[in-house]
Parts: sequence; structure tokens; C-alpha cells
Amino acid sequence: MEARTRRAFLSLAAGLAGLFPCGCPGERPGERPVRFAERPVEVRGYYLFDAGIADADGDGHLDIFTSNHTARPSLLAGDGRGNFSDVYAEWGLSQQPEFPGLEDSWTAPEINEEGIFIYRLRRRLIIKASLPGRAFDISGRLSVDSPISIVESSGWECAIEKSSPAPNRTRTELVFRLIRGRPEGTLVLMPELPEVPQAFAFEKTVPLSSIFIGAQKTQPREHAFNLSLKDRHGLAWADWNGDGWPDVFIASGGVSGRIADFPEIRPYELFLRSGAGLVDATSGTNLIGNGGRPRQPAWLDVDGDNVLELFIYGIWSRSQLFKLAPAGTFIDVTEKAGLLSTVNGLSAWFDADGDVDPDLLVSAKDEFVLYRNDGGAFREERLGPNSHALSGAPPEYRQFGRPAFSDFDGDGDIDIYVASANGSTLILNLGGAFRLEEPDVFGLPSRAVTAAWVDADNDSLPDLHSVPDGLFRQSEEHRFNRTGILAGGPDEAVAARCLWFDADNDGDRDVLISVLPRESEAERVWSSRFLNNEGSGHHWLEVQVVGPPGNRDAIGARVVVELGDGRRLTDYVGLSEGSYYSQGHYRLYFGLGKTGRPKSVSVLWPDGAADIVEDPAPDRLMVCGRGLSGRDSGGPEAGRLR
Repeated sequence: MEARTRRAFLSLAAGLAGLFPCGCPGERPGERPVRFAERPVEVRGYYLFDAGIADADGDGHLDIFTSNHTARPSLLAGDGRGNFSDVYAEWGLSQQPEFPGLEDSWTAPEINEEGIFIYRLRRRLIIKASLPGRAFDISGRLSVDSPISIVESSGWECAIEKSSPAPNRTRTELVFRLIRGRPEGTLVLMPELPEVPQAFAFEKTVPLSSIFIGAQKTQPREHAFNLSLKDRHGLAWADWNGDGWPDVFIASGGVSGRIADFPEIRPYELFLRSGAGLVDATSGTNLIGNGGRPRQPAWLDVDGDNVLELFIYGIWSRSQLFKLAPAGTFIDVTEKAGLLSTVNGLSAWFDADGDVDPDLLVSAKDEFVLYRNDGGAFREERLGPNSHALSGAPPEYRQFGRPAFSDFDGDGDIDIYVASANGSTLILNLGGAFRLEEPDVFGLPSRAVTAAWVDADNDSLPDLHSVPDGLFRQSEEHRFNRTGILAGGPDEAVAARCLWFDADNDGDRDVLISVLPRESEAERVWSSRFLNNEGSGHHWLEVQVVGPPGNRDAIGARVVVELGDGRRLTDYVGLSEGSYYSQGHYRLYFGLGKTGRPKSVSVLWPDGAADIVEDPAPDRLMVCGRGLSGRDSGGPEAGRLR
């Protein structure tokens, strides 16, 4: 299977590392062509749901994270030189810290000692005994409020009883016993609802030292213990409490749409950074689900008061907006804000009209809907039909088009490319009014599995990268030419994620591309490749904006870089985001071309205040703080803030 998936991805990514040294369409004479080189990064692909970028530990280097439903995800800490190490368990994000490695996996743990092993494998629950020299009976009980089917029972005697402890709930009691005289046994179970806690109880005659839980083979402290997983979907990183360290909120699934039947299951988790790790601080915050299916969490300053709100978009359910109260708890203000009845689709936040109030765009099945923000109150506007939405009910990871945002034409307004495999849409922003266009009018791909805006060559003109058609380079006339760079096979990927970020702090945006090949769709095993951008030789400027304590990441702030020729490059903190369901990429990227030093960098804050850095030095990461000078990370001051 792994070999098949790799072959499919190599076919899909043909040309990713071939690198087109010259003669590509759209290449300008005398300029260095865009080149990429593959570098090793291990991203866990089984059951991948989303992927994103964040400075998760606040060290100034960008990290990679994924969400993988109930399977083990990746949290890869970057060192600022393009190297990554997995710190998921080390930082305390294991789904059940008592049993790290309990998460579902594509591969079984290696069993090289005697004992009873309980682990999850490809959505199944495995109880495996390997005791060639056993001197005791092995028996136990499993109790779970979910139907369970026995897939395999080799060497085990089993008995199942079912009851109904509450409406819409089925309790399964499974008694299991290793057949006397049998040294080995394998019991394979398929829970219908894997997120429902599973209560084990072994007989006291079974030594605790013989029981091993999960991939890390942790031994339980008691003969009775619970195993519990969450169906994690979206992660939202931000320093919401103003202590200078990034925290993370995680929205989990709705127990296959039945979370209302299980009020004891928390769909929300809030982790605060403490020292070198993260600590679960959900208790007492009043972050309570509404019985729906949460997908897309996002931190944002809705009303410009320099205090972050938390929005959780629900697919096939109502969304929620939480406001932080002075006591550190959250208040549900969804109805007051006018967001109680958002349409079903894929959502994204951006500033639609340049007033620095975050507005909500939903790419729905039949239409594009904008929830325009006016000082914290939202009103619904229909932008036009989504005529290319996928019909029927395909899997949710490819049902709705993903919006990608950029002021690609340099008029100061944020435009939108909505990728869809059935047909993409370009939404032009004309001073806060919108016009829907066919992308190929501008030379952009008419279809895409996913897409992202990126100035891949730092020439100051945003390009578009799409899967599978690769990089489309923008001309000075704001038309696009297909280059063939990063292109792959047209029919191999059924879903994809592409994350553009500067992994090695050299000013060029590198890319992590993850795809679900068609032949691996049933197994849900994704493949990923990381490609380092070898640079174009153009000048550049990266900007990290630091806000006040209530919004330290300055989410929603507008940054404008004025070039020496008078052109203005406009971006917003948060629009570098490439994930579908998550949030965390707050660094901004500006290609300066051959112009070198820009005239100024101005910041318009979410509360309406404005600052400007004059004559900033190029080719560096500049930190812009309110009332502070713009400076590079650890370098001298450059320019003055007024």
C-alpha cells in the first residue's frame, strides 16, 4: 500500500523537483528561473484531515502541524534552517496523555516482548496476547456506549451483551477470555463510534506489568481504565491571553453527527503554553459546544477592541462566536452578532471593504455568501451563484471550494480565487463590491483541487499555485501564464493541501504539498513532499506584526508596503493561511523585485490606529510593534515608527 501510494504521488508530482531551469512560459529574459529542490520531511499521512503552519512555540521559526481525525498527527518544530522534528507527544498534545501513542495508526506497533497489547489500527481496536510462558488466566471486560462488531477472534472466547441506558444510545458489554492453554490470541473489534470512551476492566490476576497500551506500550496504573479519543479537525493558534506565548484551540468532530446524544464528550479543547509544552486549560472556560459538528475555528478581533473572539464554523450545524470575558471565561455571543444561521459550506475570514473589520466568506454548495461586519454586527449578502460546486454528496474534504485571498491586481482590495475540481471561480473585489469571473479570462486555471496565492519569485506580483496544474506566473498586465513548474498529473489527486511558507528564513517561500491519490482514497493515506525554493535573486521583506496584549498576533491588521516606484503591496495578518480548517500562519511576505529598499511599511490596526515605518531595510524579517520601531529579528533598528 505504501509503495502504491508513493508511486501515485510521484506520478502526480512529476516535475516537482525537475525544476524547469529555463524556457518556462512567463519567464522573463535575464531573470533567474524559479527552482525547487526536494528536502526530507516526515508528515504523517494516515487519515490526514488538514495541515497548517504556525510559530507554535514562539521562537520565530515556522512549524508544521496536521490534524488527522483520531489518528496520530504531526507537529513538526522548525529550526529556521528548513529542518523539522516531531514534538507532538513531547509538547503534551497526545489525545490521552496518560497513554501517549493511543491514537489510530496505519501500522501496528512492534511486539517483541510478552504481554497483552491494546492498540488501534486502521479504525479498529486490537487486543493481542503474546504470552508463550504465561502462568495466569487472562480475562477482562470492555464496556462502551456504542455498537461493536467482532472482526476477528483468534484464541479468544467472547460474549456480548447489549442494553439501552439512554435514548439513542446502545451499551455494549464485551467479556473476553484467552482460551486456556493458548499462548497467543488476536481480537479485532470495530466500534461504530470510536470517539465514545471505552472502559476496560481486567481481572486482578492479570499483572499490570503485562498490559501495554498504545504504540508507546504504556502500562496502566489500575486494572480498570478508560481509553478515549477525539475526532480532531481544526486547530487555531494564537496568544489569546496576552502572556506572549502561542496557545491553541482544537475543534473536534461530532461523533458521526450524534454528539447531542453524548453530552459528556467535549468537542472543544483549549491548550495554554506552559514552559516547553502545552497544558489543557479547557475546564472552567465555558467553551461548550452546541451539539453540532464543528470544523473551522478562528481567532479574530470582531469589534476592534483589541480582544480576540473565537469563532467556530460548523458544517451541517450552527456556528458559534465566543467573546472573552474579564474573568478569563468565554461568553457565547453568536446570536447577538448575527451569525446564528450561517449557510453550510467552507468559510474564511478577510477584510472585504478595507475597514479592518473581519468579514466572513462562505463558499457554499450553490452560492457565495458574505457576512459583512459592521462594528461587530454582521449582515448577510449573496455575492452570486457557485455554479461549479460539486453536486451530490462527495466526501467533505473535496465538497466545497477553498477561498484563497490576495490583492493580485494592486488596487488595494483583496480578491479571491475559489478552487474547485468541478470548476473554480475568481471573485474580483471592486472597492467592497464583488464581481464573479471565469478564471481563464485572466489566464488562471479553470479547475483546481486546491490553490494558493504566492509570489514565488519575489518579483512583487502575486502568482497562483494550483494542484494539479502548478504555478501560474503573473505579468505586469495582471494576466497569468502557466509555467508547468510544480505541475502534476491531472487525474491523480482527489484532495490536496499546499502550504507556502519560509521554512529556512532566506526570504523565499518554500512549499509543503500533501495529496490524497485517487487509488488511496479508500484507505485515506496521504503523501507529502516538501520543496525548498532556491531563490530568484529578487529583494524581499517579511513582516511580523506584534499587537497589544489582547491580540498579540495582530490578527486582521492591514500592512501596506510602498515601493520606490509608487506601487503599494497590500496584505492582512492571517491571509498567508493555506490550511482549510485551521489557523496560525501570521507572517506576511512581500516580494520587492529589483527595486530594493521600499519607501515605507504602514500598519492599520484592527482598532483603527495607524503606524508607519519609513525607509525600512529590505531582505530581512522585520518585526513591527505598536509604538516600537520596525526591526529584524535580533537585528538593529531600521526606520522609525510614527
